[in-house]
Amino acid sequence: MVGQEENREWSLEISSVTIRDDAVYQCQVGASGTASPIRSGPAQLKVMVPPGVPRIMQGEVMETVDGVETVLECSSSGGRPAGEIVWKDEEGKEILTNTMTRTKKLADMKTFETISVLRLKPGIEDDRKKIFCSVSSDISPSPTSTMTVLRLKYKPRIKLDYKSEALNEGDSFTATCKVDAYPEQVEYSWYVNGKLMELEKKDKLTILKVSKKHGNGRVECQARNSVGMATAEATIKLKYGPTMLTHPSSAKVREGMTAHFSCLADGNPAPRYFWTKGDSNEAISFSPNLSLVASVQTVGNYKCQAMVEGFPAVVSTSAKMSLVTKPAIMSDKDQFGKLGERIRLECRASSAGNNNSISWDKNGIPITMENTKYEIRVIDKEYEHVSELFVEHADEHDFSSYGCKATNEVGSDYLVINLEEEKTVESFDILYIVIGIFAIVIIVLLLILCIVLCKRRNRSNMKLIEVANDQSKRREKMKDYEADKCAEDEDDEWCLGIKEGRMSGPDPDLIMPFKKGNQIPRNILSEHEDEEDDVPKYMLTPLEDESQMFNKSQKSFMIQRFEKQPISYNTSCSSINMSPFSSSLDSANSGMESPSNSVAKQAAIEFEKPFRIKNIHIAGRNQAYAKPTDNAKANMKYTLEDDSDDQYVTLLPSEHPIV
Repeated sequence: MVGQEENREWSLEISSVTIRDDAVYQCQVGASGTASPIRSGPAQLKVMVPPGVPRIMQGEVMETVDGVETVLECSSSGGRPAGEIVWKDEEGKEILTNTMTRTKKLADMKTFETISVLRLKPGIEDDRKKIFCSVSSDISPSPTSTMTVLRLKYKPRIKLDYKSEALNEGDSFTATCKVDAYPEQVEYSWYVNGKLMELEKKDKLTILKVSKKHGNGRVECQARNSVGMATAEATIKLKYGPTMLTHPSSAKVREGMTAHFSCLADGNPAPRYFWTKGDSNEAISFSPNLSLVASVQTVGNYKCQAMVEGFPAVVSTSAKMSLVTKPAIMSDKDQFGKLGERIRLECRASSAGNNNSISWDKNGIPITMENTKYEIRVIDKEYEHVSELFVEHADEHDFSSYGCKATNEVGSDYLVINLEEEKTVESFDILYIVIGIFAIVIIVLLLILCIVLCKRRNRSNMKLIEVANDQSKRREKMKDYEADKCAEDEDDEWCLGIKEGRMSGPDPDLIMPFKKGNQIPRNILSEHEDEEDDVPKYMLTPLEDESQMFNKSQKSFMIQRFEKQPISYNTSCSSINMSPFSSSLDSANSGMESPSNSVAKQAAIEFEKPFRIKNIHIAGRNQAYAKPTDNAKANMKYTLEDDSDDQYVTLLPSEHPIV
């Protein structure tokens, strides 16, 4: 309190006034003696306080998420009067929208607190933006402010950095994953063609040597933080030859309409295309698409070829363009099935159309799929269509006429199919069939046997004919010899015998008579014959021509039999040449030479066979010449030591005529 006693004035002086000093003050003079105290009128001291420093409740950094509503709250307290809060951006512009301000008295009931709320939806462009909260009042000389920084939380934003030019096999490939994210703690993952590269955990991937398996390979970088995940992809471009991805398809077109063909190939660099027709290599188009107007001239097969420089061309499969024609049914008119069983009828149609259909009817009444008695199946191929009609549990009424109609956009064809019952084969029928087969086999075998026998008989006849021809030649040679011999010496006894008829006869196999000699060789005499007996002269003939047999003497004659057995040379025996061309005996009378002997000697060189001599005794029959029976051998009484394949000669008299 400040004052002077002399003046009796006292003043109340308050230094460093605070809000607590805000009150009602009175001046009172105290009592003295009997005087009572006196008090002045009240004096109100009203203390004005500037607003307190504003404070943003979310702090100096406000973390938020892109696109999510964010609330900022700013307060200023202790002001009297209450302060006014204003929101501003970093450019100083006042934010007027989405704000709400309120004031309230504090506990001292003298000062006020001002609170302001700002609502906003920051975008990625608002990241790191500064927001200011300013407060002022009438008594504050200048506003006071505070600030917060917006930090947007967002998932990683990736940019993949790599060389985009095409690589050759053996080159290296490097990709770097550049990431912008908040929070900045990021995890990396790499994928190549969908396969996780487990050892790659950094922001860079390197493939030391690329190969064909990496061609058009997809490289993926994956980055993840607390907000989310993002990926970026790259393609490894590798130079490689063309590969046909899409082949052209065949087309069935009506004449005058346009047919379209297309193909697609993959390659790096991009393939070039051209089309050819048939076996020709002449290009008719240089585009992956080909359009043709259907006609007789344009019908045929077309191929698409794709080329990449430095690599061989690739050729597509052939695509056929054909003209649409009406269908043609090729099934049998008569088809069979068994009673009581499931019967299948087939309607097979060839058609070059696009809209093909096959329908059935029975005796003119259409058969539909709703009829459980029948089942219809359809098999469609490019140019052939088959419809199968199945008849369940066929009875007698099902063996009837069925109609099959094939239709396309050009026309139709109709065929009536007769379903006939297939008869089962009875057991007796099977037996009859087996017997018939055996009978046929036996007849065939008999025919073969007859043919074989006929051929053998023909061969035997040919041999007989050859023998007859040989005998005829020998007779001719004998006649020539007789003529030549008698022409030289007509007085010869032998020639006179021929002229008188004593040495002629029908026997073609008679050999020349022996010349005169004092005695007959011993080798043709019987062991019982006396050397000095008067023995007629003889000649020998093979037994193969036994048309005549003669015997003059009552004595036993000897016939020599020759076997195909080797004998030792014996000077006491005459050698006998049994070649097929010989009919004479080479004995002591061998001084006589004839053409037949020369032929026989020549043939003997080629057909010489050694023989062993055995004796056969034949009993004489009568003085006259006798004709033999049909079997000349039956008129001879002889004994053989064995039954081997022998050759025989016959002794014939030569002094009497031969009839």
